[in-house]
Amino acid sequence: ADKEARWSYDGKWIAFKSLRTGKTEAWVVRITSDGKPSHSILSSYNSESVYY
Repeated sequence: ADKEARWSYDGKWIAFKSLRTGKTEAWVVRITSDGKPSHSILSSYNSESVYY
């Protein structure tokens, strides 16, 4: 499940929490002009750090 989505200040990214991999991770989706999102996971290997 995805939750707590937030838009970036420039309106080009959406950040949210997700359980897609079985553990809570921060995801960032870049909104592109062609309508195809670009995904990134922003967590460390041990899930104790978040990158920004």
